[in-house]
Amino acid sequence: MKRFHLILLIFLMFMGGCAQKIPTQSAASRNWKGELNQLSHWQLKGKVAFLTEKKKQSANLNWQFDHPHHKIKLTSFIGTQILSLEENDNGVVIDMGDERFAGFQTDVLLQQLTGFLLPVDQAHLWLTAQMPLRDAMFDEQSRLKSGDWYDTTGNQWHIVYDKYQMTNGLWLPSRLSLKTEQMTIKLQINEWTL
Repeated sequence: MKRFHLILLIFLMFMGGCAQKIPTQSAASRNWKGELNQLSHWQLKGKVAFLTEKKKQSANLNWQFDHPHHKIKLTSFIGTQILSLEENDNGVVIDMGDERFAGFQTDVLLQQLTGFLLPVDQAHLWLTAQMPLRDAMFDEQSRLKSGDWYDTTGNQWHIVYDKYQMTNGLWLPSRLSLKTEQMTIKLQINEWTL
């Protein structure tokens, strides 16, 4: 009988040791929003679709942000470059096909050349779900779900964050859509590099 109690005691001690909670710092207990606000450079890869009543265009997307400048490359599904955009201290340069265009306002030049709206000037905020929005809705983990804002050219946008992914302990969007009266932009982000 003593032997049985000894075996039972050892078994319970073993099980208790296995069930012991190891303290870890979860994303919920960290100040991930504060850390997100400190990001000064990142890169994302994915797909983008521009949808209007008359046109539907989609492309592979490679977007780099190095505060305060953006670098965007759109390629076809077979890898052909469609558009390359690069901001610098002197303005913005956009390459489309064999032509190069330069300007000072990224959003305006991009719309003039492509016919599509894309709020690049504020992208470091809306792409990382940090945009201050009117009528903002949040999920149970305090992540932004949807809201409205005006871009620097006066267009009103409605943004919806459908899905998030954890990257380096930070919640970052992996599927989102932006809508104006004229168009819808859908983004699927497959990879974030911080």
